[in-house]
Amino acid sequence: MLLPASKLGLEILASARKCLGMKAKPYHDVVRTLTSLAAVFNLLTAACAAEVVLTGDRIATKEGDLIIHPINHATLALGWTKLTLYIDPVGGGQRFAGLPKADLILLTDTHGDHLNADTLEAVAMDKTQLVAPSAVAEQLPAELRRRTTILANGESKPLLGLTIEAVPMYNTTPERTKFHPKGRGNGYALTFADQRVYVSGDTEDVPEMRALKNIDVAFLCMNLPYTMTPEQAASAVREFRPKIVYPYHSRGSDLGKFKKLVGDDVSVEVRLRDWYKPQGSASRDGKPPQHDSLPVIGYLEGRDRLITIRSGPQSPLYSVTTKEGKVVFENLSTEQLKAQAPEIYNEIKSGLAGDASVGRTFIDASCRP
Repeated sequence: MLLPASKLGLEILASARKCLGMKAKPYHDVVRTLTSLAAVFNLLTAACAAEVVLTGDRIATKEGDLIIHPINHATLALGWTKLTLYIDPVGGGQRFAGLPKADLILLTDTHGDHLNADTLEAVAMDKTQLVAPSAVAEQLPAELRRRTTILANGESKPLLGLTIEAVPMYNTTPERTKFHPKGRGNGYALTFADQRVYVSGDTEDVPEMRALKNIDVAFLCMNLPYTMTPEQAASAVREFRPKIVYPYHSRGSDLGKFKKLVGDDVSVEVRLRDWYKPQGSASRDGKPPQHDSLPVIGYLEGRDRLITIRSGPQSPLYSVTTKEGKVVFENLSTEQLKAQAPEIYNEIKSGLAGDASVGRTFIDASCRP
């Protein structure tokens, strides 16, 4: 027989009291007790649901562990004490479902894989603070811009218990300087108690990177034609010698080659993590496609866009971004490209045939443009 909730609670509490050798209480006292217990239970349940913690590698600091949580490409989260810090959050709010809101957001550059206003508004709270170079701050919604600390290259500031230093990030190879001119973007060196963390942003192996001292953890970019090669990145690591280095912003790069070039003789631990977890629609076997892990076999750099060519399972896959970093489309097969973007299809066909008028073609992904 089913009992009403209050009667059931009375029976349970009476049984418990009997087991404990306690005297029974009047019915209204029991109901009052149960009501109080239910309220406490609801509060505890809500508190547990609200408490979302980051997972990932842990780096010990004298004030508690620093948690490293890779998200995607150039986006990562760091957790320390009660602080959640996001670097370049993009990809929409859904990408951050199940993750805590940001106390602090660091932004490095204006390109679309580093800056997205909708995502910022999805991960920010009313009290969230931001740090950015002026070129980025100018593109933020007014409310977020009001809460942004602007740092120029070389400037530093204490904020929320951290020390934040803006490190220059830029291209030095003549053909690449148009992507990241010196002074526009920031890398960051962050001090968490006794640990220093360097986030490179989009850069080549510039002198300011090579001159860094006492870096415990580094996040280093490498992908052509926007940043640098594995060889450049490994050479820089061997010079400034972080204790741990995470390659990130590395789509299409040979990370095994990078790790081998860093070597075992400079006391640097290379940690390879999955920054390109499958996203999007499922393939025919029901599993998500894993195009981001496929090798890059070439680029076509046109006047206003960059075309990346990957080695797909059945045919090459083509992705197009503007020079400003905005994604036009990703991972279309040859047939899809021909049907959906015939102009770009013909441009690629002409470029691969050697027509220099449509742009420069680099078929070997490891070569320097």
